[in-house]
Amino acid sequence: MPTLRGRMLVDGQLLTGTLAWERGRITRVDVVGEIGGAELPLVAPGLVDLHVHGHGGADPLEDLAGMARSLARAGTTAFQPTLFPAAPEVLGAQCDELWQRAQA
Repeated sequence: MPTLRGRMLVDGQLLTGTLAWERGRITRVDVVGEIGGAELPLVAPGLVDLHVHGHGGADPLEDLAGMARSLARAGTTAFQPTLFPAAPEVLGAQCDELWQRAQA
């Protein structure tokens, strides 16, 4: 069973502990005690961004993969790329283009 030791927020306190999982599900959280050191990773759920025009210098139409990598480094595990306002026919074409790139 894989485990990860790190800092985690438990009952409003930042503590050191170990998280175990099996088949994609958390099976155990063992709290060791007060926070030990900043060298341990922060164990937290991934963030979901429902409205993002770009990140890390990348935008969805020019570099969707780069945007995804930059968001992942910041802790975002899912996102909805958002296009800038435009005429409906322009937005439709941009959505088609974005969909084609995402499928490649």
